[in-house]
Parts: sequence; structure tokens; C-alpha cells
Amino acid sequence: MSNCNWCGELDEVIITSGGSPSPPSPYVSIAHMYPTGGGGGLPNEWDFGGGGGHNGTHNPDNPDPEENPCDKINELESDRAFKRRLLDLEENTSLDYETVFLINHNDVPYDPIAGSPNTDEINFNVSGTIDGYLHSHVLPNGNSIFSPDDIEALYLLYNNGHINNTGTFVISVVTGHGTSYSIIIDDINAFNTFSQNNLIGDNFNSFSIGYEADYNQLNNLFGLSSISAREVALLNALENSGLSILKGNSDYSDWQKIKAQGRQTVDVDCN
Repeated sequence: MSNCNWCGELDEVIITSGGSPSPPSPYVSIAHMYPTGGGGGLPNEWDFGGGGGHNGTHNPDNPDPEENPCDKINELESDRAFKRRLLDLEENTSLDYETVFLINHNDVPYDPIAGSPNTDEINFNVSGTIDGYLHSHVLPNGNSIFSPDDIEALYLLYNNGHINNTGTFVISVVTGHGTSYSIIIDDINAFNTFSQNNLIGDNFNSFSIGYEADYNQLNNLFGLSSISAREVALLNALENSGLSILKGNSDYSDWQKIKAQGRQTVDVDCN
């Protein structure tokens, strides 16, 4: 582990992936990067050691090759181990804490981590690089889709060099609402620009508050269900982000790319 604070090489990052809705006032709830591997003695902070993979921040001059979205979706649909872990997460949505599987972390295909009881977020340490992560959102407060904190967690992993290959990286969520979604990176340059404008400091506060305001309007004023309103609000918030949201079916064998169209979501071709 590195002993310098905010230096160029960051061997380990602690990510908080939050499943609950954002509060109505500005705040920063993630981006806790501890140069000595922890801060606050949380019981779910795992020290995986240091080294391996990228040497810290991303290199925008040498991006990973982009993969066809259709290929990425087909790979998810045919990956039996991926589907098995999502079924495990589905069972875990009855728990009172979130759970995570880090994909290909320290030579472990699906590295499991459990959160703290009675919380709607989970802290996990990452050393080296990973190919993605899968996690749960639990009732009663967990979002039915990715939260703003989940999007910031993706940026932190990218910015600190913990993504093995942006062309194949995936994050997925299975929720107690009976929903499941995945995010893939379709355009890394667009995602980098979007992140700089929306996912850092006060800009992230504005991003999070704007998403929640859009959700409240769609749900309370226009009468959309909570699940539909969160889908549309997040898709609106991620417009031109370089990210795509995929919606899973009940057994995780089919993933459909979706986009917002007015106050509803529509399926779109993966091309």
C-alpha cells in the first residue's frame, strides 16, 4: 500500500457503492481514498494488499479498444457463472445488508464481500484491477436501479486505474424490487468528459440532486411508478455519458439496452 496522500500511484481504493436514494441536500458520501488502507475501522473493509494491474490513474492517451455493444450483451447472456452469481445476489436481497462480487479480483473469479447490517451501502477495497462488480440493493430503502453513488463508484474505479479493460467492464445490480440492471461503457472518451463535468466534487452533488429531483417529479407529479420513474430519471441523468444501461429479465438470460423517450423507456438496438 502506498503511504502518500493523493499521489500518482494509488494501490488501493475504498469504494462505497450506495443503494439508497440521495438525500435532498448536497453531500459527498463516497470517494473515501485512504493511503494506508482504511479510515474509520469499518468492519467491511477488506485489505487485499497492494500492487498489480494499472499503476494508478487512467491514461486517456492509450484507451482500451472499444467493444461492440452487441458482443458485450451476448457475452453476458451466455456467461453461466455470471448468471449464477446474480441468482446468489437475488437470494441475498432478503438480507439487511448489501453484498458484492468483484469480478477477477486478485485471481478470484467472483470475490465476495458483505456489507454491514442495517445499511444501504457497502465499502469494498480494490487492489490491482478488476473486470467489474455485481452487487445487491436491499429493502426497504435500496434503489430499484443504480444510484448516483454507483455511477461515481464506476468513475473512481476508472480514474484510479482499477478497471482492467473498459471495453469489457460491467457493473450489475440486483434489487429487492425484483429488478436487475447492468452498465457497460460504450464510449470511454464520452464517459471521461461526462465524469469531469458531473462526478467530481460539487458537480457530483448537483448531478445527484438533479437526478433525485427528476425522479420526484416523474413519480409525484406525472404519476409514474417508483421503478419506472427511477429508470427514466437515471437514463436522463446519464444522457451523453458514454454509458449504456441494460435491463435484465427474471433469470438473467436476456439483457436489453434501454433509453429514455419522453416519460417512458424504450428498448433500443445494441448496434
